[in-house]
Formats: sequence, C-alpha cells, structure tokens
Amino acid sequence: MNPKIRAIYRRLKYLLQQIPLPDKQYRINSSIVDSYHQAITELNILSDEPFDQFRVSPSTSDSGWGNDGNKVLWETTPVRTQVGSLIGYLEGMYSLGEQIGSATGTQPAITLINQNTIAITLNFSLQQLIDKSQSREEKEKLILLEQELSEPNKNWDSIKSILIWAANFSKELFFQLLPIMLKHYGISS
Repeated sequence: MNPKIRAIYRRLKYLLQQIPLPDKQYRINSSIVDSYHQAITELNILSDEPFDQFRVSPSTSDSGWGNDGNKVLWETTPVRTQVGSLIGYLEGMYSLGEQIGSATGTQPAITLINQNTIAITLNFSLQQLIDKSQSREEKEKLILLEQELSEPNKNWDSIKSILIWAANFSKELFFQLLPIMLKHYGISS
C-alpha cells in the first residue's frame, strides 16, 4: 500500500476529531470541508479508484453567513457522515484502523470506524474455545454456554452465571467470550 494513502487516512482521522458534534455546533467553516475535499483529490491521484462519491454535497452549505457575508458554512452532520464513511472505506479497503487487543490474534479485534460504527472481528468461535479448553471445568461451562446460546429462548440467568464464572476463572477467556456474546445479543454480522 502506498504510504501516502496511510498518511491521508491519518489526516482524515484527525480531521474528523476536529469536527464538532452536531449538538455542539450545527455549522462549520468551509476550511474544514476544503481540507477534506483536498484529501479526496489526493486519493484520486494516488489510487486507480475514484473517491468523489465521498465528497460533501454543496446542498449542505449556506453562503452569506458570518461577519463578512462571504463565508460558506456547512452543516456538521453530513460533513461528519461523509468523513466517517471515507475513513471506514479506507479501513476496509486497505486494512487500516486502530485495533484494540493483541497483535498476536489471541484477543478479539475491535475496530473503531467512526463515532457510529464499531466492527468486531471474532478471532475464536465458541467451538474453538471449547476445543482449546485446558480444564474439564472450563470445557463443561463452555459447552453449557454453547447449548444455551443455541436455544431459541435463551435463559439469560444461566448465560450470566457462566459469564461471571468466566470472568472469575480467566480474564483472557472472558474477553474472548465478549465478542461472541455481542454477536448473539446485539451485533449482527
């Protein structure tokens, strides 16, 4: 991958941090959007792929605001959305992103794409955790969890007791189970 693309990606991440949340500031100065559009122009030059679909639509700007009457202000929400979309696209296309977890692949990778999107990579299935169990007790609890998760009407008290047991048994095991639980209870893949 071209290191200039990585540099543009980092610049976009920084730029997104500079854009206030819409509830704090409804409109932003055009210099932020100009900088963002310049990054898109640079990506178009560096890549065979066009990135113009990530540009912010001019319909989200208002001219004539400000003291001098010549400023252009942009709505914060569409700008944040487009910048976040481009960041997410670059992360997916070029395997960029900040990952929380171990680089060895033993921990689940949680990638922060933007303020609205989190991607979780499951490094282990429940069956793999069962297969690599070190003790009989661990294997039995994981099998019980697997059976409970496969039920159409899951018993939360049973699942909760196994998770509490896992947290007390091994911090590593507990954190390996969390993405599996998120998959079953809130994040669809």
